[in-house]
Amino acid sequence: MMDTFLGVLAGGIITFLVAWHYYQRAARELRDEAKKLRHLTTLGLRVNEREGKADYKRDESGEIVGEHLHFKANVAARSRTSTPNLEVDALVEDSACADTDRCREE
Repeated sequence: MMDTFLGVLAGGIITFLVAWHYYQRAARELRDEAKKLRHLTTLGLRVNEREGKADYKRDESGEIVGEHLHFKANVAARSRTSTPNLEVDALVEDSACADTDRCREE
């Protein structure tokens, strides 16, 4: 009876240690991947900002909390029945904010 109890206890401890090892490794890999993705996303956002495609709202620490995107569209329409043609250049602006409560306040 005591041998069975010690066997179950030893098996439980070994299982816990192996699971903990894989948990720690997976957590470390996830942190590394998230860090890489955050870096690449930041690079892409900086390119958009430099090219004038977006303006970003930042908090005190410099993290982006909202964005103001700039889209340009060219629209052209022609009529077969009448001579006037219509050409319109339009600037469409869209604002989005990650923190919706803060956006409602502004």
